[in-house]
Amino acid sequence: MNETDANRRRSPRWLSWAVLLLLLIVALALRWRYIREISLFVDEFVTAWAARNVLERGLPFFPSGNFYPHGLVFTYLEAPFVTGNFDEALARLPALIVSLAALPVVYWVGRRFFSEQVGLVAAAAMAVDPDCIVWGGRARMYGLLQLLTLLVVYVYYRGLVEDRPRERTLAMGLLVLAIFTHAEAAFLLPILGLATLVVLPWRRVLRWSVVLPFVLGGAGAVLFFLIAKFGQPGHLETLQESRPYLDLAADLLSGPQVFAPVFTSLHRLPFTLLSIAGLYFLFRPRFHRRSPLTYLYVVLVAFVLLIVFLAGATWQRERYLFLVLPLFLLIGGEILSRLLGLVPALRERQPALLALLVALYVGLTGAPTAYVQEWGYDQAFRYLRDEVRPAAADHIVTSMSTAAMLYLGQNDAFAIQQGYEEYVVARPEDGLPADLWTATPMLTSTVAFSDLLSTNRPVWFITDGWRFQTRYDPDWILTVLEQMELVYDQRGVMIFRGQGLAPLAEPAIRRERQADFGQTLSLAGFGLSPAVPSPGEELEMTLYWQALAQAGPGYTAFLHLLAADGSGVAGVDEPVLQGLYQPDLWPAGQTMPDRHRLTLPPDLPAGRYRVDLGLYPTGQPDALLPVAGGDRLPLAALTLGDGAIPSPTVPAAITYGDQIRLLGHDLAQATGGEKDELRVTLYWQAADWMDRDYTVFVHLTGLDGAIATQSDGPPGDPFFPTSTWLPGETVVDAHVLTLPAEAPPSAYSLLVGVYYAPTDERLQAVDGQGNLLGDAVRLATIPTGPESP
Repeated sequence: MNETDANRRRSPRWLSWAVLLLLLIVALALRWRYIREISLFVDEFVTAWAARNVLERGLPFFPSGNFYPHGLVFTYLEAPFVTGNFDEALARLPALIVSLAALPVVYWVGRRFFSEQVGLVAAAAMAVDPDCIVWGGRARMYGLLQLLTLLVVYVYYRGLVEDRPRERTLAMGLLVLAIFTHAEAAFLLPILGLATLVVLPWRRVLRWSVVLPFVLGGAGAVLFFLIAKFGQPGHLETLQESRPYLDLAADLLSGPQVFAPVFTSLHRLPFTLLSIAGLYFLFRPRFHRRSPLTYLYVVLVAFVLLIVFLAGATWQRERYLFLVLPLFLLIGGEILSRLLGLVPALRERQPALLALLVALYVGLTGAPTAYVQEWGYDQAFRYLRDEVRPAAADHIVTSMSTAAMLYLGQNDAFAIQQGYEEYVVARPEDGLPADLWTATPMLTSTVAFSDLLSTNRPVWFITDGWRFQTRYDPDWILTVLEQMELVYDQRGVMIFRGQGLAPLAEPAIRRERQADFGQTLSLAGFGLSPAVPSPGEELEMTLYWQALAQAGPGYTAFLHLLAADGSGVAGVDEPVLQGLYQPDLWPAGQTMPDRHRLTLPPDLPAGRYRVDLGLYPTGQPDALLPVAGGDRLPLAALTLGDGAIPSPTVPAAITYGDQIRLLGHDLAQATGGEKDELRVTLYWQAADWMDRDYTVFVHLTGLDGAIATQSDGPPGDPFFPTSTWLPGETVVDAHVLTLPAEAPPSAYSLLVGVYYAPTDERLQAVDGQGNLLGDAVRLATIPTGPESP
């Protein structure tokens, strides 16, 4: 009794079919969950759009005049499901049906190649494998490609070992269908040729019955590539230059790094280890060139090596090994079966139980990883179609033109600025550049986009976060943020609405201010509008940022308005650039204006207030970034309400360092008792923005120049350092000088100067005529003692 008969005896056929039915039910549930929960992958819109054009024209000719050969066979399966209003679940049904059909097919192939147990194991793994779930839930051709590949490999093997030319010819016919499903199936031609050399004696290889099927397959491949080349003039050449399908000059390690997860992920690793261990069985007890195990190893290994080491940027994706996944699982299942057969206690094995255990392991370790959410273009366009219902005169602007056409039946501008060359063709009717799929006119400049906004017709701009930040220039992004309203933001897809182009009001006050927040963002300056807000008004602040070397993806800026006692009276915490343009993607050296509005309380008392700026990674408010020796940067001092300041009794016009001006002073002298006091009130004015926080010194010096007493400190309230003063602002600065009782009666000089405390650097002073006065200006002579007034 052979092994298959033994398995049949130990496992009733009805039980295997019951397990297979159970696997189909589980597979259906997993794929249906994907269909209902996960948004459409962007390429699914292209497939559905091609299928809709098949309904209209009989062939997948786009309005641009280009033929779409990619997934041609699947496109015809898809066509009946995209009639009427576009429905995502309905469009995905063909992929679901094909994916479910693959389970009984792989079970049948496994039984014919090896045993019932191997067929059930492979079907169990495919039922819950995450890639099978994904491609069984997407309106794409990869599931059909996998099914056709499995049939090609099986039928061709039967034709070889049983010397049936018709079956070999049938296999090549199926291969041509596979090539017209996806071009990478053409790799199977040389691989099947290699397998033929291994399986057949070499003297039989050159028979016409062996060669002619390859002629058929080769003719089909040539026909496909001719259709692809001439049906899309220039497209393949452009794509090969930017993202080649095959790249012999590619880094040899790039392929292994990309495709390694196919074999090393947790749910596949046991099959990988089994396949490696199975190499032993190829040569023990002897090498059997006609065995199905040898044949599958040749096909699998050759295909993997070709893809891993020859694929260029376009095909360096894990999905391009998906078509040989059943072969990989069949090999693993056969090696597992042989290893179990080596253990006496496991020889009376139950195929159904083993299949369920495999499904449980792969399902628990792998199936959850299938449910990774895609950009929600389906939800966004459904929102526009069913809720917004834009008028026919509205402008629809997006790079996702196929989705726009499927849901709205219109797309007025294919808007993209970077990486669009491979998608552009000359429109048939006027020769203007348009997108490949829908013949929508190209919109590639910010000026043209601004002109469209200025038409005063509603403009709807639909994009996702990644494309918004990587496919458009900063000036386009800023135009959107400044001129359009974000009306929808779900699953990473945004809808902006604009109507008209309003010139932005320039800040009433603008200042250059350099301050680095760690090694992430650098503040280059800020602007204020209005210059002197009133309670209840909005204070608009524009921050000008540049990205530094260690900039991360997202930051939140806080702007706090503080009273003189340090208490907060108003403030906002808002993401930089609304969180829609992450700093690590900003061009080096590019300054990005970031606008925020701070509403002042209507009952805010008159007085002086300070605006502080801080920065932290979004979502981490306790992780404030260091700046200027602290965790916040004082930006500006604002005077609200009646800020009338009396005039000094002794006017002056003395300017220190071209930055701070002394307008005059008041003196009040008190004598008697144990001490003499001199009250000095200085009137300062900001002549210009000051980058430093200065300190004022007031000295009383005797006839010998020695300092008898002094008062040093920030001018005015230290809560408002000079770096926050607005140009033209006047500040009253009071000092009290106490002359020691032991000081001899004399005439003392009152000297005033300004210096930068960290370096003790003093500012040079000039009078109103520009005469240099030095770094300490004598304001008055103060007599003390009995003779003083």
